[in-house]
Amino acid sequence: MKKYSLTILMILSVVCCDLQATTPTEKLESVTNQLIVIALSSQSNDDEKKTKLSQIIRTEIDLETISRKVLSTHWEDTTEEQKQYFMSQFEKIIVKNYFALLKKYTNEKIVFTKEQVKEDRLAIVDSEIVSGSSKTPVRYKMVKVDNTWKIYDFAPEGVSFVTSYKNNYAITLRESGVQGLVDAMSK
Repeated sequence: MKKYSLTILMILSVVCCDLQATTPTEKLESVTNQLIVIALSSQSNDDEKKTKLSQIIRTEIDLETISRKVLSTHWEDTTEEQKQYFMSQFEKIIVKNYFALLKKYTNEKIVFTKEQVKEDRLAIVDSEIVSGSSKTPVRYKMVKVDNTWKIYDFAPEGVSFVTSYKNNYAITLRESGVQGLVDAMSK
């Protein structure tokens, strides 16, 4: 009986947490809180933190939309195998970048300042990372997938993550195509 009670409690906590995040801002607040818990955890080593971070990224970020936008017109000419490989490699890049940011976390506050929802499926959420008297603006772009808000781009100080990678990969894509990019990513 104890075993079943614990299972029911775990299921309810997942359902309740997901139901609470009904707006894009609420979803971002939830994700931010999860990331802060990872950053501040003194009981987890770096590998455990990366694993937890990777789990959050898989559930809270729309890797397919990001990948489509980064590869742009090349997406349609890409095989399913190349798409899957690109997304898995890109996930590793995101984990690496977020992990580097988490390691630098020093109790900054994240304040969500504005939310715009378009057609009940796209959203832009503006926030500020506040550290002392310094404020760094961050804009998140989100899409509703299966009735859940997911991040598909973020832009600290106006610099889009997607656009940055799209520009970084443009020469390789132009000269070597998707396979050339996939090969370069595996090195």
